[in-house]
Amino acid sequence: MQHPEQFTGDQILFTRSHIARFYNYSGDTSSVDTDILRDYNLGVESLARVRDKDPRRSIERLPNEILIAIIQKAAWVGYRGYHRELLVLTLVNHRWAQLILQTQSFWSRISLEENTEDLEAMTAVILELSGDCSLDLTYCAESDIIRKVAHLIQPHIHRVAHLQLLWQYHNPARNLTTDPFFPHTVFPSLREITTHYIPPESILLWFLHHKAWSPYNYVIEGDCFYINLKVREESLVSFHSNMLSMAAVQRLEDIMTLQDVGIFGPYEASGDSSIIIEERRHLLGWEKLFISNFPWKGVRGILGRCTALVSLTLMNIDKTATPELVEILSRLIFLEDLSIDLYGHTALETSAISSGHDNYKTRIRTINLSLTSDISNVEITGDILPLLLRMSPRLESLSLTRCRANKLDFAEIDKLKDLRKLQLDGCESTFEPNTTRHILACPKLEMVWIAGSIDALNSLGSTSTSKLDYGPLMMESSPIIEITGRDWPSLRSLSLHMNSVMVYDLDALRQLSLSRQPLVTDMIHYLAMHPNELPLLETLILQTCPEWDILFILLEKRLLTQTQGVKPIENLIFHRLIPKRIKHSLALLLAGHVVSRPSNYELSMQGNLGIFLDADIPGCVECHRYLYPCELKVLHTSPVWSEPTIDYPSGVDEILRTWDIRYVQVEHIYNPGYDLSHRKFDCGRFGGLLEVSRYSAEDCLLFKQ
Repeated sequence: MQHPEQFTGDQILFTRSHIARFYNYSGDTSSVDTDILRDYNLGVESLARVRDKDPRRSIERLPNEILIAIIQKAAWVGYRGYHRELLVLTLVNHRWAQLILQTQSFWSRISLEENTEDLEAMTAVILELSGDCSLDLTYCAESDIIRKVAHLIQPHIHRVAHLQLLWQYHNPARNLTTDPFFPHTVFPSLREITTHYIPPESILLWFLHHKAWSPYNYVIEGDCFYINLKVREESLVSFHSNMLSMAAVQRLEDIMTLQDVGIFGPYEASGDSSIIIEERRHLLGWEKLFISNFPWKGVRGILGRCTALVSLTLMNIDKTATPELVEILSRLIFLEDLSIDLYGHTALETSAISSGHDNYKTRIRTINLSLTSDISNVEITGDILPLLLRMSPRLESLSLTRCRANKLDFAEIDKLKDLRKLQLDGCESTFEPNTTRHILACPKLEMVWIAGSIDALNSLGSTSTSKLDYGPLMMESSPIIEITGRDWPSLRSLSLHMNSVMVYDLDALRQLSLSRQPLVTDMIHYLAMHPNELPLLETLILQTCPEWDILFILLEKRLLTQTQGVKPIENLIFHRLIPKRIKHSLALLLAGHVVSRPSNYELSMQGNLGIFLDADIPGCVECHRYLYPCELKVLHTSPVWSEPTIDYPSGVDEILRTWDIRYVQVEHIYNPGYDLSHRKFDCGRFGGLLEVSRYSAEDCLLFKQ
């Protein structure tokens, strides 16, 4: 007789089909022949071991450059607290540890915003592992945190290339007098400084100590709520700050080395910012320009002289300026990235924009167009959007915010042969009711992101899009939403943030992400009832708690149903910690094993109601849903609801058939409404992504010889 460890894939499938005839999806495997079950599990483990030892599948074959990029993504390098994530990844194996600890750029950012117990130790480790590379230093001025570690940082001041200084009280009412470094310390290698709410007097004093920066102290004015400056070879190349006057802007124009400029106008239209003190004619070589809250006359005077712009962002531009704006944009022949925020305070129509610019073709690859208006859904983009699209044949990314779009707009979008990403945020379509869905014709369109009205989702489809993300801005009553393979045949990834949806014939879908409790519970039940739906689904991302009994039934049915072309689910991603016993059972199941697990009743919300209703047992609602009670005390000792009247069924068919009735009763107990529960809703203690896959089963395999 053939040893189980020599089973082929076909033999595994044959044995699995035999198990499926006897297993009842209850969690109890006693109805399956013990020898057959043992041989099957040994065969599954052996097959996985052979597959994982295939050197072609090993991540260790990757060159260091690619592995470093993977680690950088996995640890969120650059974000708050990422150093601890790096230290965790050193535990993977010796090569990872060596690579992480020897890659100095991983340790070049020091962010001192949290007063943790190991603050000094962690700072010392970062400084040591960063070697001699340049440092980015961020801290709150005059805080206790910087005083604790100043003695550690002082010997490395010469390595600081970027200094980001925060004012912890957000009130620049007085100068800095007790900070260990600012404004008197010289940073000899500094190339970039960013400040938030630092008093201008202190900034000017700091300038005097730095040769590369002191020539530019005359550009600082106002309250300096934000400043970002960069120098290269002692020349100012980037300036971002608030400007209170056109005179200040013109002082910037005289700095010939500037390439990147950000101008934040006054919050109120006052002072001389609305007055052009003299007409300038000389051309500006700026490559990147950001302007916010500045009068259009001043903006026009600047844009008209920019000949080298590659990136342009205009915030709070009056809608009446759109004809002149389009005229200027048509002449910016090097422009690639464009962001415009239009505002309007009346419902008056914008003056018509000449169509004479249709023949101008720019290099624009990214457009972000948004509308801010006191009048809800005022259609002020009807003229500018088609013209922007016509002059941007190379467009790759289009983002529209709070705009209305009609069939003519989408007809223009269809002409964009290079468009890869479309984002509609708070937009509405003006399609007539019962109008045929518009199938986007852009051949390279890969991602569609929609937030807002359901009409926008119900009006569109795409034959090429592989990733769709949808979420309404608010929960609204609506007819049932359907996402089908007829309208989205190439969809591989789907993210939904809503209460209900139906999906059909998405035969290419690999990843499904679900948020909101009603959607998670309803979709998992639907897939358990229809295990052949979404046949290629590999990864299921659950942003809220599932019903554990239904989830296990779904996974077991996907594994054992054996319909041709239907794959078992391989990865589950949760947005918080789950109990170890559930994680182990899930990991074994995802690895293809069939083993005894907690019963459906033990896993169900109904089966755990006794614990939930017991006021002597602590824990918030979410932790009880996850069967992971925390230590949060109950709010009061008198639960509002009693136990449901319907008994929990014994058979899997009846469990699924009566699910909706039982769910309604049980959900009212777990979530009775505002301030009615005897428990706080969420303690917030166990957040963070948790992935469970077949590799998670390595520490709990039960089938060793």
